[in-house]
Amino acid sequence: MRALIIFIFFFFLSGCVERNGSTITKKDKLLDGEWMLVSIDEKYPFIRNGLKFSEDNQVFHIDTQGHTVPAHNIEIYKVYGDTLEIIDYKYEPQFIQEKGTHIFLIKELNQDELVLECIYPSPNRITFRKQ
Repeated sequence: MRALIIFIFFFFLSGCVERNGSTITKKDKLLDGEWMLVSIDEKYPFIRNGLKFSEDNQVFHIDTQGHTVPAHNIEIYKVYGDTLEIIDYKYEPQFIQEKGTHIFLIKELNQDELVLECIYPSPNRITFRKQ
């Protein structure tokens, strides 16, 4: 009986350590700081100077001085594994998929750099540095 209690205690303890020492998710890395545009393969009108991701899944644009630009419409982001989806709600509902959806593959994401490969609407490679 004592061995069973000790086993359960260690099992519970190992679960607590795993939860406390969990790895940082890609969303956590995106939230940490503002991402300024460094390079872009082709002109992409959606991204001007930089992006800032908020905890409530909104995306804000950054101007050349590094200030957040007030949004006139809601832009929401979602992270699915290695995929980043940004939806711009300035379009009417029937055009959101066609014009308002931007899908990126996260090629690299670390403390200093974010590299996105645009999948939709047109192929492009975009590099950001954390400000």
